[in-house]
Amino acid sequence: MMVIPWIRSTLGMILPGMIDTYDLTISQAGLISIFLESGSVTGMLALGFVIDRIGAARIVVWGLPVIGTALFAVTVAPTFGILAVMLFLVGIGIALTASGVNTLMAATGERRAFCLGLLHSCFSIFAIVTPLIAGALLTTSDWQTFYFGVAVIALFMMILFRILGYTA
Repeated sequence: MMVIPWIRSTLGMILPGMIDTYDLTISQAGLISIFLESGSVTGMLALGFVIDRIGAARIVVWGLPVIGTALFAVTVAPTFGILAVMLFLVGIGIALTASGVNTLMAATGERRAFCLGLLHSCFSIFAIVTPLIAGALLTTSDWQTFYFGVAVIALFMMILFRILGYTA
């Protein structure tokens, strides 16, 4: 779940780089966030039908690699159309991860309030800190390098999640 602020709260910071890379108009640049959030909404709607049948842990195990793989593809997308599709997939991965993690935390019984509070407090802290980190990183690199790094973090978190062996 902590990977999500690295994407959502820094989108505005990397948007100028995307505009330059793809020679986007202002209206095309405005669609960047729409693609990402449309994927997230689509993922959430689909999850409403399947999360109880599949299990929250499996949803997270699918969500993190979707984020990581789609972000890798975003960094090398040759056209704006492919970038749009990959951002849509990133949004789906965000929905899978956020829903799965929240469901796992909600299933912690008596510790549910503490676990959800801690989870969302950390999310908020990351939403503040990641733009600061991104700003520092973007002074010495480009948006593709930043998203590549976020993809690595997402895939590392997937491995960590698997090692810890969460089930639900």
